[in-house]
Amino acid sequence: MNSFLIFILGTILLNSIFSLIPIFLVDSDPGAYMPYQFWFNLILLFMWLLPSTKADYLFDKPIEPPKAKTSVDVDAPPVADLDAPPVVSEVKPAEPVAEQKSDPEPRLPLELSNQSMKS
Repeated sequence: MNSFLIFILGTILLNSIFSLIPIFLVDSDPGAYMPYQFWFNLILLFMWLLPSTKADYLFDKPIEPPKAKTSVDVDAPPVADLDAPPVVSEVKPAEPVAEQKSDPEPRLPLELSNQSMKS
């Protein structure tokens, strides 16, 4: 009952303040201040409807860190053992690449090359 009384008195006070705006500012557009009046009335409504305390059951259970998941997929590779030393394989030196010509020979389009062979 107490919160409902605060809601009614707050709504009357808030709307009376907004009703003074056109008296002091004659040329003011109501579209400029009415959205603010609407939102402040909505805030008062939410203050009346919504509970003022948080639920305690949200914090009863302690939060546990996530557990590591093991690979269940049959096609997945096995999980590497972190304690085992890494396997080092020998790397063969690369063979030298044969030199390529800097300018490739110009080619004719396929249609032109076929026509030159027919004639």
